[in-house]
Amino acid sequence: MTLVLYHYYEAAQGPFRNLSSLPLEEAREILGQIVKEGKTFASQRAVDYMETRLILESRAREAFIAKGGQPANLYPHYMTLGPCNWLCSWYTEPNVVQIDRDEFDDRSISFTYGDLFPTMRYEDGRPYRKQVYTKDEIREVITRYGLPQEWNKHGDRGPERYIEAQIWDENVIGRSDRRELMVIDEIIELSPYQAEWKDIYEQEKRKLEPVFVEQAVEFAHIGSTSIEGMTAKPIIDILIGLKELHIDEQTDRQLVSMQYEGMGVAGVPGRIHYRKRAGQKINLQITEWDSAIWRDNLLFRDYLRTHPEQAIAYAQAKRNTLASGINTLLKYSEEKSGTIAELLEKARAWAKS
Repeated sequence: MTLVLYHYYEAAQGPFRNLSSLPLEEAREILGQIVKEGKTFASQRAVDYMETRLILESRAREAFIAKGGQPANLYPHYMTLGPCNWLCSWYTEPNVVQIDRDEFDDRSISFTYGDLFPTMRYEDGRPYRKQVYTKDEIREVITRYGLPQEWNKHGDRGPERYIEAQIWDENVIGRSDRRELMVIDEIIELSPYQAEWKDIYEQEKRKLEPVFVEQAVEFAHIGSTSIEGMTAKPIIDILIGLKELHIDEQTDRQLVSMQYEGMGVAGVPGRIHYRKRAGQKINLQITEWDSAIWRDNLLFRDYLRTHPEQAIAYAQAKRNTLASGINTLLKYSEEKSGTIAELLEKARAWAKS
């Protein structure tokens, strides 16, 4: 049984932004603007959406307390139990956070079989209507009814499209390390090799060279978009080798003006990561020239360039990972980390031969 919770959100806004936490008038104004723009699923919400939402959240909270829940917040953050790709259609640029269900205290998380709105309002006699479940109870409910994501993929068998989790405490989602990972994580896709990737790299390199004119020793096109014929995320990876690993304020300002956002070390000590997600997606991996990170990235690239059979196997492993339902960056990277480690060992042996 799946134990992972998913939180879908608009990439530009960030995760766990909650209208219920705002003063009612401010929440109404924001919702009114969303409705006026008419770009997303949320633009279809009724004019009394906020008032109804607050009433339903209060009912859910009271029902959870009656079962021994100890909600620290007056309103919940929302996640789904298991993935629901339909929710990506709610956003112009969807992103997702994944958190293991067991990270949450049993007294801080409740569940409804379906979104809170239809669960609490529909009068069709289904036994899970108006019910709020604990972590233990939801297991029994899934055993009996299955996951709505599986039996109601197209929404033609009722309003329940997923199991909703209500998070009543900030402790897990508010941790600084968790927040950093939330910002880094994103929904990914794979693309067949595109010959234009080489040209995009060269064009971006020319724009970046003046920014790093005093610091950079060398630029390199790395990652799968640098390997001819390779299936890849359509994101250009640029490795920048500096004399010394340091980004000063002026350099940072210039990168921000080019629509890059700084991501810190992003889980890899010894590098500084920037990314651009407006227009053509680009990653900058900035490290000290001739460091282990620099050498390993180039070695991995060159090995796959000269060993097409290994490149084909690696591309298939990536496709298999995506086909398994893993479509977010951190989980995707974790799933194929073993394959990358094996290939890197082969590359090191090849370099010594």
